[in-house]
Amino acid sequence: MAEQMQKIVAQQPEAYAQLVKAASESFKDIALFEQSSFYNDLVLDAKGRLVRSEMNFKIGDFADLGIKNMTVLGTVNFHSYGSAKIDQQQLKNAVSFKQASNENAILSLGNAWDELTRDEPDVSSKTESQSWSKTQRYEKIAESLTQQNVKFLDAYATLYRYAYLLEGEDVEESEFDLKDLNDTARWTAIYYADEHGLPLTAKEKAEYDQSPDEWYYYDESIADSVWDILSTQQTHKKLAQQFQQLRKQGKTDAQIFAALYLYLETENEKRETGQKNVKFDQRFLEYVKVLADLAIDDLKTQKINTDKLKRFDTEERYWFNETSYTQVYQLFIQ
Repeated sequence: MAEQMQKIVAQQPEAYAQLVKAASESFKDIALFEQSSFYNDLVLDAKGRLVRSEMNFKIGDFADLGIKNMTVLGTVNFHSYGSAKIDQQQLKNAVSFKQASNENAILSLGNAWDELTRDEPDVSSKTESQSWSKTQRYEKIAESLTQQNVKFLDAYATLYRYAYLLEGEDVEESEFDLKDLNDTARWTAIYYADEHGLPLTAKEKAEYDQSPDEWYYYDESIADSVWDILSTQQTHKKLAQQFQQLRKQGKTDAQIFAALYLYLETENEKRETGQKNVKFDQRFLEYVKVLADLAIDDLKTQKINTDKLKRFDTEERYWFNETSYTQVYQLFIQ
């Protein structure tokens, strides 16, 4: 409690000062991480409790030493939570972070760490570091599931369960029902597969039809987010496969670039409009062809001839999609 903490500090000021000094020493190298990119990966169990915490830093500014990349990996595993319970009444009287964080307190050292690990980076901060956001975690999981060729329904249900445990409505542990969450994840996966025209078996359709009217662990925002992330990963996988197929067919680099860029734009249009069949007019197809020529020229000469775009007016130049362009471009330099 705050009262007990104040008594300890008052009774042992010298020992407390030494503790602050020692803690400060252990944190002095944190400046190394301030301009570094990093992610913090959290693994939860079925009840939403932390099982593993992994922080991976990529540290720069070592080029002068001949070191191009330096990484630091820290891992903490939680093997058991035992049977201890938290007394909520005691917590109400505990030291608040604000109260404890003064310039002489050990917890004030946490300010620097808080800046680095906040889920949304402080826009006023000069550091380029930011936490590995929830979305990026989901993307890595979706990427892993896609690479392992996990079936869509299983992949969706897995990612939905994980996302719900992180973001879903808080439920008392005594009331939490893992089977209900598993069922909700499964039914939601079938629903999204059906909505977007993915093939379903008669058994899967019957399973959905027989589900109850109310899904206790359903969250529309999470469900939409999981679909967007998983479908994007599926698109990336198909993109890489098409790239290899077109190469084997002997297509030119410009033809390959145009075909893949158009594929991504088609998928984007489907997601935005909900249409299953998308057609672009001839003018847009001409634009994509010119864009492909520019990209291949850039790959070969590291120069872009903007004169090739002069035939298109200002409004038409807004057709450019940087994300699609980058995704296709990267296939050529991997």
